[in-house]
Amino acid sequence: MKAVNLDQFKKVQKVTLDGKEYEVKGVLASQFIGGFLDEETGKLSDREQFEKMIEALGELTTIPVEVLKQQDFGVLTALMLIAQGIDPQTQEAKQ
Repeated sequence: MKAVNLDQFKKVQKVTLDGKEYEVKGVLASQFIGGFLDEETGKLSDREQFEKMIEALGELTTIPVEVLKQQDFGVLTALMLIAQGIDPQTQEAKQ
C-alpha cells in the first residue's frame, strides 16, 4: 500500500490583500492545545475577543498587525478560516 503524503496538507496559503501578497500559516496543534483561542476567550468582552483575534492573525500571517486592524470583520474571518484549512469561498454566508 502506498503511503499518504501528509506534507501536502502543511502548505502555507498565499492571499492578496489591498494589492499585496501575504502568507497564512496553519494553526499548529500545539497552538490550539496551548490555548491559542481557548474557552476563556468566550468570557472576554467582544472588544477583547476581537483584539485576541487580531493578535492570533498577527502570529498566523505575514500581514502586519496595523494592516489587520484596518480590515473589516469579513476579511479577518476569512483569514481565520484559511488558517484552519477551510476555503472561505466555499462557505455560505449565514443570514
